[in-house]
Amino acid sequence: MTYTDDLVLCTSADGWSLHAPGSTDEDIASGDAPYLVTGPGEAPTETDYAAARAEIQRRAMEDRQMTPREAYEEDCRRKPTYETGQPRKAWRELGEVEQWTWRRDPTPREYNTHQQED
Repeated sequence: MTYTDDLVLCTSADGWSLHAPGSTDEDIASGDAPYLVTGPGEAPTETDYAAARAEIQRRAMEDRQMTPREAYEEDCRRKPTYETGQPRKAWRELGEVEQWTWRRDPTPREYNTHQQED
């Protein structure tokens, strides 16, 4: 196990893997510290280290709760039109109550659970 300032390098006969800072031998062995990047050979390249750091950032953004506006805009990206076929309103065009519903639950909706059967 090799520790750098921001990543943990684990090597084995099969290759190597980079893990998040603070990962321990036990965490890695149990699967509680999944790899960020893995590869064959003896050691990762600078590109592999950059990819691991980018993966940490991606996971942090994924875990971050969206703002109400971000959630609404993502929702519009997934379902750009109303049931009537008209384009959905821009955030600034939503009324106070509509914006409140997004502030109350700032997550994109799952439409497959709301669809009615014919």
